[in-house]
Amino acid sequence: MGLDTPRTRIAIGLSAGTALGALYLLFGPDPWSVEGGPGFFAEDRHRPLRSNIVIGLWWAAAMNTALCAVLLATHRWWTRPAAPPATRTTPTRTLAPRLFWAGVLLAVATGVAARVPVASKSVWWDEGWTIRTLLVGAYLGPEDDPSAWEFREGSLMRAFFYGKRPTNHALYSVAAWATLEPWRRATTGPPERFSELAYRLPALIASALAILLVGLLARSMGFPHAAVLAAWLFALHPWAIRHGGEGRGYALAIAFSGLAAFALMRWLTSLSWRDLGLYVVAQIALVWAWFYAAFLCAALGVAGLLCIAASRQPAADRAALAGRFAVAHVVAAMVTIQLLAPILGVSLTWVYPGTVWGVLPNVWALMSTGMLIESSVGPGHVMPSLPFPGDAGWATAIGIYALLPLLAIWGTAAIARRSITGRVAMLGWIASAPLSWIVTHLLGRQFYPRFQVYLLPIFVIVATVGLWRLGEVLSEWGRARFGARGRLLGVGVASVLVAAWGFLVAPQFHLVLTRPWAPLRDVAEVVAEQPDALVAGLGMGTGMVRLYHPHVLYMDDLDDIRARCQQAEEAGRPLLAFYGYAGHNAKRADAIALLEDPEAFERIAQLEAILPQFRYRVFRAIPGGTCPP
Repeated sequence: MGLDTPRTRIAIGLSAGTALGALYLLFGPDPWSVEGGPGFFAEDRHRPLRSNIVIGLWWAAAMNTALCAVLLATHRWWTRPAAPPATRTTPTRTLAPRLFWAGVLLAVATGVAARVPVASKSVWWDEGWTIRTLLVGAYLGPEDDPSAWEFREGSLMRAFFYGKRPTNHALYSVAAWATLEPWRRATTGPPERFSELAYRLPALIASALAILLVGLLARSMGFPHAAVLAAWLFALHPWAIRHGGEGRGYALAIAFSGLAAFALMRWLTSLSWRDLGLYVVAQIALVWAWFYAAFLCAALGVAGLLCIAASRQPAADRAALAGRFAVAHVVAAMVTIQLLAPILGVSLTWVYPGTVWGVLPNVWALMSTGMLIESSVGPGHVMPSLPFPGDAGWATAIGIYALLPLLAIWGTAAIARRSITGRVAMLGWIASAPLSWIVTHLLGRQFYPRFQVYLLPIFVIVATVGLWRLGEVLSEWGRARFGARGRLLGVGVASVLVAAWGFLVAPQFHLVLTRPWAPLRDVAEVVAEQPDALVAGLGMGTGMVRLYHPHVLYMDDLDDIRARCQQAEEAGRPLLAFYGYAGHNAKRADAIALLEDPEAFERIAQLEAILPQFRYRVFRAIPGGTCPP
């Protein structure tokens, strides 16, 4: 057997992996030699970063070295030749490749253009944490003495391995370092400078890939015409736009979920090692970008194994293919754990109690329209929302809570009938949702709708295919009833439904294009108009304004506000105060009441955001007012 065969290359790679792992375990830094070792899980969340790296990498290497040896010993079995377990189904109607690519690529360009305004505006709390803690750095020091603050720079090492809060989406942090650091090197200015667009560039690139993959997946599932419409609907979906312009791992998770499904479909037909390698890479990137997406990897794996088991191949071939497919997931897990081990050892010790079931209505609301089920956020402030069926008009209730689910179910059934490989990828993708709900519920962990944004591509695909099938059925009925002109009936009905959806989400579409995630930069611009002012923020969200105005002071309660008033009065300076995150700062109700007191403070700005939680208010202390009393 030549050295250029896949089996030989795999054997050489596994031998090298086993040898290198053994050398690392014997001669590399070990967990017994660092502070906080040798246990993998940190008893102290403030264990030094170097300790987390050494401990995590060593234990991951120990596990992976053993697994490499096992895979090497069994490789002749799972690399043996076998016939493909599934075949691609030919679509009943074709579309010229030039028309398909023209339509999808135009959707990609339009979708990226729609995301650039979001990506160019102010960052929000989690993004700010990544920028301050990992990538750029922040001024640190005693809260009451800004003159003593020193700048601590970020680093690529922190982007890879910092996990003292479960906020680091490591793959995105590394990608953002690669796009933001060249911008910083090419510019001059204070050390805290950064560019929102440079930081969010990986999300924009991932968005372009995701739109393209939606089109390719729908075409591969046997619906080339619906594929173009699906790409357009995904490109203009408000939830996709929002996360496509956000510097977090969700945009990458959306893209790599589509890539994993696409690679799985190709491998089930070709059994190409290249396609299987692409599937492994997509799974690694998917979990590295957003660890919660491991549920999708597991569900796709089970769906693929069921497809192999149900095929009509000889038992020996099915066993070999099942082993090969299982090994692909083992390899993906090995690489992912090696990359994430220093983070997981600390971040998994954080437990945020929460509930799943009460959040699920908002998952549907965001998936279907990009809007939350939340009608009002205060007197005179109504946000675009998707009401519960009982609160909605009959047309909205029927369309969103009845017709859209029926179209999605119809599309799911149509894909399952037309494409074996599409059935596997689609059902695995969909099954990951209840799997994640059940496990999260059993663990009692916190759950946000955005945790499942990676489901959005398959929802758009099945709903669009269902809409397309409705149009086809109505067209055929119209032709049989009214002749050639009757075929326009299906096109007309489908167009009306798409237009109705567009009309419903238009306010949300406008909102995501015109507002920032959180107006941190806007707050800084307001207070910068009075450069001689003492600037202080109340509670959560204060530190992130320092991204744009580094020397903001912090206030925790009512007494702190009075102390800042006294400090400003003694210094002969005006006091500007602000607060945001109204829900998180609810425990400071008495402090907020003082800021809102017209005899103590004058509100000079109310700054809106995409989400109501992130609205900020800015106040100026009234000279001679009731603060301090």
